[in-house]
Amino acid sequence: MLEKYKTRDSNWELLRIIAMLAIVSGHFVTQTKALDYVKGIDSIFAIIFGSGLRIGVALFLFLGTWFMVDMSFSSKRILKLYFEYAIYSIGITLIMINVADIPIKEIINGLFPGIKGGLWFAETYLYLLLIAPFLKKLLNIDRKILKILLLLWSFMLFVKTTLVFESKDNFMDGYMFFIYTFLVMGYYKKYLINKIKIKPWKFLFLGLLIYFILISLMGYSLYNKNETLLKFVKLYLFDYKTVPNILISFPIFYFFQNLNIGKIKYINFIASSAFAVYIIHQTTAFYPYMWSEIFKSDIGINSEHFIIYMCTVVILIYICASVIDYFRIRFLEPMYLNSRLFKFLENKLNKIYNNL
Repeated sequence: MLEKYKTRDSNWELLRIIAMLAIVSGHFVTQTKALDYVKGIDSIFAIIFGSGLRIGVALFLFLGTWFMVDMSFSSKRILKLYFEYAIYSIGITLIMINVADIPIKEIINGLFPGIKGGLWFAETYLYLLLIAPFLKKLLNIDRKILKILLLLWSFMLFVKTTLVFESKDNFMDGYMFFIYTFLVMGYYKKYLINKIKIKPWKFLFLGLLIYFILISLMGYSLYNKNETLLKFVKLYLFDYKTVPNILISFPIFYFFQNLNIGKIKYINFIASSAFAVYIIHQTTAFYPYMWSEIFKSDIGINSEHFIIYMCTVVILIYICASVIDYFRIRFLEPMYLNSRLFKFLENKLNKIYNNL
């Protein structure tokens, strides 16, 4: 069963797992509002392990674009990814309609995945895949022109957010950053990968040092109720378009890029459902119910064993979602890939891109 997972380098798959655990931990802390209730060592633990949400998102995006820039266009890959997104979004939303009182907006978001705006990362990533063949053409223009383009884009993107303290989080804002990341990753792999000779451990230390400085400031501002400082710290931690955030996430990525642990099938197997973990636990009609009714967060975050509770919840979410995804891959995906609908859509998509 695990034989097919031997082919992938496990440094990337381990990073995928860590990134998703950071995302789930961050959602736990922010969506349950745990920091409003926990104190002392529990508060320190929640800040340390719950503030890496958007760093995890950046790492997940870096991983996706790292492989995407070298891949040929595959309509099958796009359709498989959309099926994974849609089957969970629609299926979970339909179940939740019969379980709880769901706002109409969340029902529409869940029943129209990729159109109405339910899971922003999944949607933006799918739209990035759709234009990736055209972006790859940009990577073939004159190197100097591409370099100037990326430098100007970097200035406009990061300086405004970092220095003007203005954060935007709508679809187009995120989409532009995804496109930018694709082009930067392509430039990095094409021109810089063999020229950068930074020691991975030293670079990782720099990234983690910046992270711990920011979370220390966050703890200080929460304790002293300094709203102004807290606003700036949250901006740098939770907006991946800021310089401090990039200076945390890229050194982590660079460290794992240079980490050689071979091909470990168990790590690769666990990592294979990371995207499903995100979709399942963040379907908008489901996650408020999950925290309040399934995991009883109002009791858990006020218990004497908060740290054990938080770790247990995060791990359970990853395990349960992975088990569900195993059955999807084993039984539903083959039916979909062999269906007339899939073959029709694959044909149409291939024709469109071939004509373009």
